[in-house]
Amino acid sequence: MEETDKGAMRDAGIIAAVQKVEHYEIATYGTLRAFAELLGHEEAVTLLQESLDEEKAADEKLIEITPMVVMDGVEKALGWEQKPFLLLIFIMQLFLMVQTQVRKM
Repeated sequence: MEETDKGAMRDAGIIAAVQKVEHYEIATYGTLRAFAELLGHEEAVTLLQESLDEEKAADEKLIEITPMVVMDGVEKALGWEQKPFLLLIFIMQLFLMVQTQVRKM
């Protein structure tokens, strides 16, 4: 991280990296929970579900804060004259939120 300048791009990269880890953890806990359920290990199912819920909540929080962090940084760096770029960021964030809603179905 010391190799990159502080600012919106670095913050966005950090958020993206953390979100990738959350998705990996969600997949892992979800799979382990399914296996535990198949094997009849109810205590493990309960504990794994708690972990899965925590990871999903962390993912939701990242989705929630991303627009605030990135838009604030972009505004400071580029100003409002770069509205097309800001709109692209908004659309990308909207896509992430839609994906999250689809995962809940």
